Amino acid sequence: MRVFVISFLVKSLGAILVPGSGAGPQNRTQWRLIMSEKLPLLFIPGLSCNRGLWENQLNYFDDCAETWVAPLPEFDDLGRIAEAILAEAPAQFAAVGLSMGGYICFEMYKRAPERFLKMALMSTSVSADDPALARRRRLMVRRARSHGILKTWREAMERMVHPERAQDTQFLDKLVRKTFEVGAEAFCKHQIAMAGRPDYSSVAASVTCPTTILAGEGDVATPVACHREIANLIPHASFNVIPNAGHLPPLEAPDLVNMHLENWLFEHRFAIAAE
Repeated sequence: MRVFVISFLVKSLGAILVPGSGAGPQNRTQWRLIMSEKLPLLFIPGLSCNRGLWENQLNYFDDCAETWVAPLPEFDDLGRIAEAILAEAPAQFAAVGLSMGGYICFEMYKRAPERFLKMALMSTSVSADDPALARRRRLMVRRARSHGILKTWREAMERMVHPERAQDTQFLDKLVRKTFEVGAEAFCKHQIAMAGRPDYSSVAASVTCPTTILAGEGDVATPVACHREIANLIPHASFNVIPNAGHLPPLEAPDLVNMHLENWLFEHRFAIAAE
């Protein structure tokens, strides 16, 4: 029945939607005219990030998706954060998670897989922190409380971006200001939450919604190998490496991120409409 419905929709448009074929809707404007409702697109930030992390994506997709940015409550448990987001999020959504936002995606999927239409993950991992990394997080928490959050995060910021941006003081200062907006308590609580997170390999293997994985080519915090592992676990996931980007591709390479997210968001759109 579902195949018939999709076939009818495609034939009614007079086009077979094969990626790269040149047939069918080729851009967001055409998709927008075909679909009667915008797809809810939920962006989940990473540590010490907020709406500003997704500024380029929010502007780009505003005309063709119903964009949401998840708040990150000051909890020291990722499961509680996931539950708080699910309590207020749309009934169903396409989720985009970066870094800690990726871990939260897994926690949300574990609780409510039926609410995910699609999933995009970047700068993240399925692995739990090893003892050394967990200790380093707790040390950063102590240092943030004794020396201040901005100084602590500024010292760590250089390894969060591509090496070519490591000395770009204007760009790094912009990131530090985002940390100021989020606040010290959120930084500390979220570091503790990540230090105690479980391994998400089994959750990733259970994902059935269309998924894409984006890795920054110069990401030191979560190297490309971490993303390839996720892509191998999630059935039929697509995988792309973003050149000249580190741990923050939405800010470092916004045009490429937008292109990959657009391909992911509108691929198989008829299948979603026919559910």
